[in-house]
Amino acid sequence: MSVPVIMTTLFVGGLVAIPTFGRWTTQITEALAFLLAVVTLLTAVLYFCHRWPEYYANPRIPLVMTEPPLAD
Repeated sequence: MSVPVIMTTLFVGGLVAIPTFGRWTTQITEALAFLLAVVTLLTAVLYFCHRWPEYYANPRIPLVMTEPPLAD
């Protein structure tokens, strides 16, 4: 199983456990929700950095140049 699948499973399991086990499960669920959000954010950042590495390395340089900058 991958990490996002495990985190989602634990998060859903924590949501189910809240009414059954009491107050401490709320804190566990909040921690799992935070970890799930962090994993999702990191996955998105890594995906976009891999997808457009030149743009994120230097955003002032355009992705596609149609002609050299000093061509007359």
